[in-house]
Amino acid sequence: MQFGAVRFFLVGMGSNTAVLCEIVGSSAPHHRADIPLSWPETLRMGVATRSHIRCAPQLFRDAGRLMKIGAADKPVLARVRAAVRVELDVQRREDDWLFARRLCG
Repeated sequence: MQFGAVRFFLVGMGSNTAVLCEIVGSSAPHHRADIPLSWPETLRMGVATRSHIRCAPQLFRDAGRLMKIGAADKPVLARVRAAVRVELDVQRREDDWLFARRLCG
C-alpha cells in the first residue's frame, strides 16, 4: 500500500481502518521491529530491494485513500503478524515500566 511517498504493508483491515507497517529502505536506522525482505519478496511487493518492514503498527483511518502497489505471500504476512505481536508486547511492557517508574519516583 502507498500513501503519498510512503509505502506500507497492510497487516489487517477493519471498516475503513487499516493496520499498517511502514516499509523502510536499507539506509534507514535499524529498529528492533524490522524484518528483512528477500529479493523475490521485494519484487512481488513492488518495493526496493533490501527493504525492511518495520513491524510497529500504525492505524490509518481513511483506508480508501491508500493505493495498492504489490502483493505479499502468506508466509510474509505470517512473519509480519508474528513480529507485530512481539512489538506490541514489548511496547506494553515498556509502558508498564514507565508507569511504575513515575509512581515510584
